[in-house]
Amino acid sequence: MILTDAGIDFNDPIPPVIKPERRSDVIIVFDNSALSSQWVDPFQQLDLAAKWAKDHSVGEDAYKFPKIDHSKFDKDNIQECYVFEDEDDSECPIVVLFPLCNPKLKREPEEFDALRSLCQSNV
Repeated sequence: MILTDAGIDFNDPIPPVIKPERRSDVIIVFDNSALSSQWVDPFQQLDLAAKWAKDHSVGEDAYKFPKIDHSKFDKDNIQECYVFEDEDDSECPIVVLFPLCNPKLKREPEEFDALRSLCQSNV
């Protein structure tokens, strides 16, 4: 058995998922990069993945990856998740990014308990 770190070029293991033969519809990314880099540019790892996809695409075997729209990031209004898609290409996967954490996200204990119960019932 050979184990390989999927984050050699960047921290999110996206290349195996965007292989054309996988025909991925949605890619959910939980980015656990260092917080300091995320709040400067939480899309940094997705930019690197998009560049990787472009650099490794050849002809019909192109790796599809949506454009990362940096205008979605507002440092004063950080979102729990961000969605990127290529509306002109139905074969391009939708990318949903969940940054490591949102420092503005606050939950009351009752809300947390309700979310935990929902998660347990889905297992």
